[in-house]
Amino acid sequence: MNVNGLILAAGESSRLGQPKQLVKYNNIHLVNSIENQLSHLCQKVYMVLGANYQIIVNHIKKAEVIHNKHWQQGMHSSLSCGILHAKDDAEGILIALSDQPLIPQCHYQILLETFKKKPEHIIATQYANILGVPAVFPQSFFDALQNKCSINQGAQSIIKNNRDRVYPVPCELAEFDLDTPEQLKTLQILSKK
Repeated sequence: MNVNGLILAAGESSRLGQPKQLVKYNNIHLVNSIENQLSHLCQKVYMVLGANYQIIVNHIKKAEVIHNKHWQQGMHSSLSCGILHAKDDAEGILIALSDQPLIPQCHYQILLETFKKKPEHIIATQYANILGVPAVFPQSFFDALQNKCSINQGAQSIIKNNRDRVYPVPCELAEFDLDTPEQLKTLQILSKK
């Protein structure tokens, strides 16, 4: 079953004050960590970049880079741009973010294994009473992902609107995402353990 990976990493990191894509955790940039994890599991891996494109693009080694020049229009813009490329020859797309560094590779593997058993379902990560990404979406949702997501919620709006087609896979570590200087301090402490 062909599943492509799509990493959304186009944000400006305005609250953090520096490109979070290039923050290091366990001595590796976040964008490289996620591209490494998905490259072992997916047929092809795509990464959408936007803000700070010129700084980040030279660090990407395994993913095919998609430059979203309209990243300021919100997450939906990056998702739509990414789906356009990642849907080719794909029966499913695993959507992931570059700012959830605590998610272990085994969780992505479980998402894909579950998708093989339930290929008509959205296989979504469950944490803190949320169903969200990383998630695997079957081909039947590609059009909705490309054209019908809410501007700010992106793929999560599709998950919310199709709850009867969603199969949850728990991962409490997905609750941590990197947005603020305080979270960066937490990540740096965890990296030293």
